[in-house]
Amino acid sequence: MNWFGKKKEAPTTVSATSTQRPADPQTTIVKLRESIANQEKREEHITRKIEATVKEAKAKMAKGDKKGRFLVPSESLPPLRL
Repeated sequence: MNWFGKKKEAPTTVSATSTQRPADPQTTIVKLRESIANQEKREEHITRKIEATVKEAKAKMAKGDKKGRFLVPSESLPPLRL
């Protein structure tokens, strides 16, 4: 019993991607290489941010700032993208 909206349609066995024409292999390879390059750039950026945060925490720890070594400003951390 559905109180709101329309009755749900029965799922089909054919996927939406199988009905589309397959892409040219050359363009697929180019897209995959671009996405790999983009992921590598993201990884390098996040690694730099982590190293900077660790360096900042070690400097605060050396000064004796017990609260500051754990409380890193949120501006120095990269945003999470999933």
